[in-house]
Amino acid sequence: MLSVYKYGGTSLVRAVPALLARVQRACLEGQQIVLVLSARGHTTDVLLRRGLRLGYARYSERLDTLLSLGERESVAFIAPLLAQLGLKVRALTPETLGLKVSAQPGRARVLGVDTRAIDAALADGAQVVVVPGFLGMDAMGVLRTLGRGGSDWTALALAHALKAPCSIFTDVEGVYTADPRYVPEAQLRPYMSHAALLALASAGAQVMQARAMVYAQAMGIPFKVASSQSDHPGTAVLPQVPGEAAFWGVALHRRQAYIQLKGIGSSFATELFQALRAWDLFVDPIWQQPEALAFTLDYDELPLLHHALRSAFGALKARNCSISTPIAKLTLLQSPENTQNPLDPRPFQRLKVIRALHQPHRLVFCLPPGGSIEAYRAVYKG
Repeated sequence: MLSVYKYGGTSLVRAVPALLARVQRACLEGQQIVLVLSARGHTTDVLLRRGLRLGYARYSERLDTLLSLGERESVAFIAPLLAQLGLKVRALTPETLGLKVSAQPGRARVLGVDTRAIDAALADGAQVVVVPGFLGMDAMGVLRTLGRGGSDWTALALAHALKAPCSIFTDVEGVYTADPRYVPEAQLRPYMSHAALLALASAGAQVMQARAMVYAQAMGIPFKVASSQSDHPGTAVLPQVPGEAAFWGVALHRRQAYIQLKGIGSSFATELFQALRAWDLFVDPIWQQPEALAFTLDYDELPLLHHALRSAFGALKARNCSISTPIAKLTLLQSPENTQNPLDPRPFQRLKVIRALHQPHRLVFCLPPGGSIEAYRAVYKG
């Protein structure tokens, strides 16, 4: 049996012995493992800061090349440790892996997978094929990165191409209704639908990359999210979950930007959001009027927002655009199918908000950054 395992950066610092033991146990049971690795710890952040200090453009081929060192180092670190356990190990590079991606630097999309290198390694008797996440090659043979959290996408794409089950190992025991580090009352979900996890990830939950969830939903890929340090069964994420709980959860994003545009034309909003979707930017429209609108997005994606706006419209006049950073955003989510019991914003009127959005299945609160954790707990408790 073939399985795809993915380990994130934190797990590659805190849970290496557990990783080695899990892979060894699986191989002794007769399994073959494709092991997808992120950069260890905060390596990507360190490399990003270094590249920006050197003057590299935020979305550029040069920066992608520098950032690739993190995943390459993880493969070079873990593969020999597995071999020391007596396992037959093959390590691949992004150049030989066969992950085909678009040509957008720093924000590439997965286009397909050529599995010949993995198939050859497995046919040659490799028990473990260790591969870098986050990295792929475009049609011109240029290395590209998949954006923050892109190793999730690598793992899902490989699992889909290889027709193998996929497990995403992380530092929590599965998908919760809130971040258990901040909300001890959060409930672990044994099952969750693609739609629910995509909504949570888009709102800021850190358990999965939102772009990877769009791919998983489009391709109908089932997978598991589980702890890197325990044998807890985790959360099975499935295309559909019959009888899924109406309440999906509460997500907190502590580094958001609040963008307000004024004096815009009637068609500008539609054109704007089309341009941002072309870059897979997850923006949250908060309010809209005939000549004004406001939305939020990940603070770290502000450079990409500026790039997308310049590409689509040229430079916006400063008087038309104001950006407040950083802010926090709380999102309370339930299934849109739960039409009988819409979410009630009245219990949360005590929150100090910059702006709020009230919808039957979704409440969004834009907050000052101070006190966001306390607000998170209060909103979860209702």
